[in-house]
Amino acid sequence: IGGPGPDPSYQFSARYQHLLAALLCCVGRGLRDEFDRQCWLVSILTKVAHKVRDGAPSSRQVKGLEEMNHFFFSVFQSCSFFNSNAVPLKLSFQNLDPLGDNINVIFKSGDDLRQDMLTLQMIRIMNKIWIQEGLDMRMVIFKCFSTGRGRGMVEMIPHSDTLRKIQVEHGVTGSFKDRPLADWLQKHNPTDEQYDKVAHLYIDTHTCM
Repeated sequence: IGGPGPDPSYQFSARYQHLLAALLCCVGRGLRDEFDRQCWLVSILTKVAHKVRDGAPSSRQVKGLEEMNHFFFSVFQSCSFFNSNAVPLKLSFQNLDPLGDNINVIFKSGDDLRQDMLTLQMIRIMNKIWIQEGLDMRMVIFKCFSTGRGRGMVEMIPHSDTLRKIQVEHGVTGSFKDRPLADWLQKHNPTDEQYDKVAHLYIDTHTCM
């Protein structure tokens, strides 16, 4: 009595295993091979991520990039990692469209991205409601995909800075201050008209959130 009950996620896991088995029985060899390639890629990225994270800070760059050089990342120099606790990988894939830009993603191992997916789904729903009501928050909603327990990929937004990068410019206490964001907005919107526009948008967005 009082012992731990069955894992509530097990019933969903078993259901999706049956769905996956049915799908693999129905699709052709080409799609099955594509699924195998995707699983192979995720397993390789997971191994690389663990090597980079567990390695000494001075050797992380060498270990990660040498490993990825053996595979099909298009821009070798742009593959690196972020200096956060989980040390996620920054990857650049070659676009199948020869006229398209490289596809830049963050590969995370150690974070439950299912929570991120749910949060982004809710933000998309909220954004649709805002737009229907005539309120355009100019939301940039990135893509996020969980590829397994504690791992997955996150779309990188081009020409953007992380909140951490903005805050550390004001020292170790930057994350506890309101001024860093205001200074960053002022830096990139030097005129009064530009600053007033983005400042009102920033305030309105955070008020609604």
